[in-house]
Amino acid sequence: MAARVPDDLLAMLRSREDAQGIQILPVEEYKPGSRVRITQGGFAGYEGIFQAATCRDRVTVLLDVLGRKARTTVDSASIEPA
Repeated sequence: MAARVPDDLLAMLRSREDAQGIQILPVEEYKPGSRVRITQGGFAGYEGIFQAATCRDRVTVLLDVLGRKARTTVDSASIEPA
């Protein structure tokens, strides 16, 4: 039984490919302490503090959730400057 991949996930992955289908890795443009906004996923709309790139396509962001600091790791393509 094949799993169905959501169309928006496929579109996001395809948007990061060049003409040969090779994944284009985002250039890290954020410095620790920079304010960022999460644009996709369960924390979409939240603003936080960029902490670090954890691997090729993941970053750690410090959020203020219900008055508490929470560290989360998200796809690097799902953040933008706040």
